Amino acid sequence: MSCVRVVVLSLVVGTALGAQSAPSVPRRAPLPLKQSLSFDLTAALDDRWRLAVEPLVIGRFTLGLSAAHTTEVDRPSQPVIYETFATRPMDLSFAPCLPLYGPCGPFPDGEPSYRASSLALHARWYPAVLSRDGDRQAFAVYIGEFLSYEKRRVSWPQWIYPPYYPPTDSLIIVIPGPPSPGPTVVQHLRGWEPGAEIGARVMMGRHVLIDVGGTVRVATLDDPLSRQRPGRTDARFVVAIGIGW
Repeated sequence: MSCVRVVVLSLVVGTALGAQSAPSVPRRAPLPLKQSLSFDLTAALDDRWRLAVEPLVIGRFTLGLSAAHTTEVDRPSQPVIYETFATRPMDLSFAPCLPLYGPCGPFPDGEPSYRASSLALHARWYPAVLSRDGDRQAFAVYIGEFLSYEKRRVSWPQWIYPPYYPPTDSLIIVIPGPPSPGPTVVQHLRGWEPGAEIGARVMMGRHVLIDVGGTVRVATLDDPLSRQRPGRTDARFVVAIGIGW
C-alpha cells in the first residue's frame, strides 16, 4: 500500500509541476467598441451621399444615426406615348374639349427631377465571439436593424400644345404652334421604411476603420422612380470608411 501511495503522490506532483511549466496561451480579447463616423463609398459611386455616426456604445451594442441624400433615380421613368391629332379618329366624343384635335391641356413630358433624403436610427450588436483584437488582426462582425424616415420629391414637367382647329376648306393646311411649358406637377412622398444589416468592421490601426457588409430595406413608398415596389426588399452592398475614437 505504501508503494501505491508513493506512485499516486508522484503522479499528482508531476502533473502539477508540468502544468505550471507549460507555456500559457493568451486568450484573444474581443475588439473594443468605439464611437465612430463613417462615409459610404459604394453609395458615392452612384451619386448617393450617406454619412453614419455611432455616438452611443453600451457594452457590445451601439446606437447610431445615418443620413442620406441623392438626386439620382433608381431607374429611369417609363416613356409615355401620347396621342396626336394625326392618329386620333374623327369622332372625338371622348375628348374633353370638342371640337379640337390633339391634346388641349397640360401633359407630362421629359425626364422628371428627383430628390430623396432619409434619416435612419441604427442599433447594432457586435458579438464578442465573432470579434478579435490584435496588432495584426482586429475585426468585429456586426448584426443590426434600422428604421428610416424617407422623404422624396418628384417634379414632373408638363407642356401645353396649342389647340388645332380643323380647317373648313380641305385645301387649307393649318400648322399648330410649338408647345409651351406648363405648370409642374410635384409629387411628395413620406414614410417609414424598416431594414436590417450585417457586415464586418476591420480596424486599420487604432482609429481608421472599414465597414464591409450589406443592407436589406423593405420598401413602403409607392415611388414611381424606385427600382422596388411597395412590399419588396431592396438589398445594397456597403463599403464605408471612417474613424473611431
